[in-house]
Amino acid sequence: GGMSWGFGDDWLWQFRKIDDNIHVVRRNIRFRATKGSPEESAVRFAYTDSVLYSLPIITMGPKGGAVIDFTQIFMSDLPQIGSAQPRFTFSPSKSTFAAVKGFKDNVELEVAASYSIAPNVQLDTVPDSRSATINVHYSISALPETGYQPRAADDRVGYFLTVLKDYSKKGTDDNFVRYINRWDLQKADPAAEFSPPKKPIVFWIEKTVPFQYRKPIADGILEWNKAFEKAGIVNAIEVRQQPDNADWDPEDINYNTFRWITSGAGFAMGPSRVNPLTGQILDADIIFDADFIRFWKMEMETFTPKSVAAMTGGPLDIDEYRQMIAGLPTSHRHSHMCRCELHTGMARELALGATALAAIAPDAATAEKEQTRMILEGLKEVSMHEVGHTLGLRHNFKASTLLKVDELNDTDKTRAVGLAASVMDYNPTNIAPKGKKQGDYYSLTIGPYDYWAIEYGYKTLSASDAEAGLKKIASRSAEPALAYATDEDTRGIDPDPLVNRFDFGKEPLDYAKARSELIESLIPGVVDRVTKDGDGYQRARQAFGV
Repeated sequence: GGMSWGFGDDWLWQFRKIDDNIHVVRRNIRFRATKGSPEESAVRFAYTDSVLYSLPIITMGPKGGAVIDFTQIFMSDLPQIGSAQPRFTFSPSKSTFAAVKGFKDNVELEVAASYSIAPNVQLDTVPDSRSATINVHYSISALPETGYQPRAADDRVGYFLTVLKDYSKKGTDDNFVRYINRWDLQKADPAAEFSPPKKPIVFWIEKTVPFQYRKPIADGILEWNKAFEKAGIVNAIEVRQQPDNADWDPEDINYNTFRWITSGAGFAMGPSRVNPLTGQILDADIIFDADFIRFWKMEMETFTPKSVAAMTGGPLDIDEYRQMIAGLPTSHRHSHMCRCELHTGMARELALGATALAAIAPDAATAEKEQTRMILEGLKEVSMHEVGHTLGLRHNFKASTLLKVDELNDTDKTRAVGLAASVMDYNPTNIAPKGKKQGDYYSLTIGPYDYWAIEYGYKTLSASDAEAGLKKIASRSAEPALAYATDEDTRGIDPDPLVNRFDFGKEPLDYAKARSELIESLIPGVVDRVTKDGDGYQRARQAFGV
């Protein structure tokens, strides 16, 4: 269904010829020391690579390369799905290769992986619960060698990180080296104050995206050019439409794509492929599920402590949180709290917005027109959000404290800075109470934090000035519009009332009061608005739940 399983570092594989076999080795890249130093020997002895497979050489190719059979690797539980689902057992005899594609720089494999399931497990998604097939996609690409210069991270600016432990590092309390994940985006003319890039970041909108959504998606992607231009790089991002007769495949890593899938999961995500040695982003593909837009199918039948926790950042109890983390596979733990759950809340917010507009609008035609505007504005904001992830940015859940609640419908302000200081927050639908002017439903532009974060990650700095230049940029973090707090700051056990998901305003209680008043005005007449004579009450119950 398009969900990413490979959390944590991208795997770095190496192939070593040992006698008549080829060893497939997963390199240990987390620990290092300067080549030739005494520490290098100590690291080599203490931290070894992992030999995953030893495959016999079948024959030699015409150019002297070894020919090996990879069936043993991919006809196995390589992604360790059975570890996350202990009652699932991989069945090699029932599994097949579903697709194999070769490109210049990558190979894409899809395995129809069949799992035998324990007798006491019942699944509604398969006809017979004794067996289920999971399509697992493996993407293998060559690691490019470039002159990319890694950039040091700073806790005050929210980027995804590549973290290494360097035992040759001196003068600090720890040996960790933290790099931000970013593209190798360089000015064509490094001496110019403003310059186009040597090589722009090009996003292709896949031909599967419906026509009516292509413009807001393209506008959302291109909005980031404002931040890059302020950092000195003009037209850093380009958007192109994949023609219907295009002969290239979106799975080719030389194409960054915006893809539209129909898995029924209603999500959006922006995964990237990252060099695990340097943090360089190599390619990215943004995935939108069609059901994300079909918000009226979102069912909010019951609210439980578990469902509330899922919507608001995590478990409310410290013991529950520890139990949850303990149950995750080790390689998954870091990224679990960084999952993007915007799609789930946005579906709920769009559903609420549609219900509210049906009640507030003077007639059905106006309500439908405003609902369409709301969807297109929401789609642009989600596009900006997911592109932000592909540029390396993490969530910023403090960004929604930029404006006062009574400023949210002042379009003179919101079209300059957005409804929040960053599109990397989870922002709710902005619904004006009945009788008051309606502003923008969603942010139509990136915010001041976004400009600042892009400056930190992408501004051209000379090697001699890089450390001082980055500290100077990060030193602005105390400015109110640049406040930052991320996923692990929004769990139910965290105390900061200004760090929440799906809220607005400098004062949380003002927003809570405004939203409560909106709900109070919507509940009367909800049955009459969403049902007709002779209908059942299912839609009324769903609307009430929303």
